[in-house]
Amino acid sequence: MAFDNESFRAPIGTGFLHIQRGTTRVDNGDGDSIPALTHSVQVSDSQGHVFTEVESIEGDPDFIVLAKLFAAARKAAFSGDHVLDVMLGVLRGK
Repeated sequence: MAFDNESFRAPIGTGFLHIQRGTTRVDNGDGDSIPALTHSVQVSDSQGHVFTEVESIEGDPDFIVLAKLFAAARKAAFSGDHVLDVMLGVLRGK
C-alpha cells in the first residue's frame, strides 16, 4: 500500500516493511551544510509493533542497499511491472 511518493508500507510474510525517503543537511567538512538523501526503514509484526528500524544518510555504507529497497518498494506499490507490461502490449499491438 502506498502512502505517498516518498513513503511505502508493504506486507511481507507475517509482518510489514515501512520505508521512506527524505532529505537532511550534512556538514561538507568546510563548515557548510549540503543537502543529502535519507532512508528510514521500520520492520513490524502483524499487530504493527516495530521491532527494528534502520536509518541511513547518503554516504553511509548501507545507503545504496536502502535506496534499492526503496525503489523496489515503490515499483511494487504502484504495480510498476503491470503498468510496463500493459504499455509494452499496447506498443506491440496486443
